[in-house]
Amino acid sequence: MMTLASGFYSMHNISHTLTPDSLLPPENEIQSPLLDGIREIVADTFVLKVMQSLTNVFIILVSEPSAANQQTTLIKKVYEAYSDYA
Repeated sequence: MMTLASGFYSMHNISHTLTPDSLLPPENEIQSPLLDGIREIVADTFVLKVMQSLTNVFIILVSEPSAANQQTTLIKKVYEAYSDYA
């Protein structure tokens, strides 16, 4: 899992660097965790979804394609639990 996470983190940072400035919010606004970099990778056998918090914590969720519609809700619940107890 660490290999997947470190590889994904590198790809996320590269894609963030390549994101056109017109898609990013103005500098005086707080940047939404879901506006930059890779947010989701969809394959035939899995769906990988990521949420980046404002403190730069990445929550990565891997699931079967049939459960992809529940990922957003689940990843938000994981983040809430993390922020309550971290």
